[in-house]
Amino acid sequence: MKIVAVALFTLSALLLGIRAGDVYTYQGNPFQPGPLSVGTLILDKKADGIPVHTAVYYPTNPGTYAPVVFVPGIYGAIIAEWHSVVLTHLASYGYIVAGVDLWWPVLGGAESLLLGPKSVFEVIQWLTDNLNQHALPGQGAVNVSADWKDLGLMSHSLGADILIQMLQQNNSLARAVAFLEPGSLHYTKPLGFSIPALSYGTQLCMEKPRCCNMKYGYFHFYDELVCPKILMNVTGYGHCDILNETPGWKTCRLSHMCKIDESNNRDLYREVFLPGVLSGLFGSYLQGNGPMVDYITTRDKMPVPLGQLEFDLQCTRGS
Repeated sequence: MKIVAVALFTLSALLLGIRAGDVYTYQGNPFQPGPLSVGTLILDKKADGIPVHTAVYYPTNPGTYAPVVFVPGIYGAIIAEWHSVVLTHLASYGYIVAGVDLWWPVLGGAESLLLGPKSVFEVIQWLTDNLNQHALPGQGAVNVSADWKDLGLMSHSLGADILIQMLQQNNSLARAVAFLEPGSLHYTKPLGFSIPALSYGTQLCMEKPRCCNMKYGYFHFYDELVCPKILMNVTGYGHCDILNETPGWKTCRLSHMCKIDESNNRDLYREVFLPGVLSGLFGSYLQGNGPMVDYITTRDKMPVPLGQLEFDLQCTRGS
């Protein structure tokens, strides 16, 4: 009976992608549902001592996972929890995802903008020191931990400006970065070093009323990045669609600041496509599953139509 139990556990581990003594590695198709259940931990500045209010989405299955730190749009002013659908589905592929609310609980001013990179550095240090030892065990997540050697970074919109400044200050901070519909006033020259990166845009973001920066947008990011790098533009979706339907997307629609298409399949976008794209990038460069990147560099494997798709993974040009 014991031998059978061990065999079943080993088979389950292989199917789930667990490698003993190493970071969890998902082996499946990133456009299929992630296999792990996910919990949510809200860390508060006053109650928990973290420098900035942060929402953490983590697999509840025991294991060691690659962490991903997310900075939302408008320099971290958009509430991280408004992205919980995408962040939860990303976590289900084996990531501990921390969304940072830089201007919590209300919009800040120039001081918050200037402190953005410093605040995110401080959050990463706090999570490194406290998440495994105190915060997750206190949540009941026993034997769930982040391996901070495998850090990934992720941003939406002008959150990218903060990540660019951080990478300019510390070029060994992360192993991969995803810039979703990025914009930056600080990214005026190449980084000058290599970091695996996704520069991602949407069709509607570039159409009036335009929410994406024409001069320093996703195509500019791609041009200034060193390989390995991927450029992707999705058809039929826009800047608001990353947000949860309520209240995020509906608030964005009411603002009339960004072009939207009310008829597109936003559930497919938030629950399948976008988390899958991110899992393809991070699975390859954080979890060590190199072939995973093939899912996001092959048009026929995408569940939604693409406009542009370019990539340079080996310092040669591909599309």
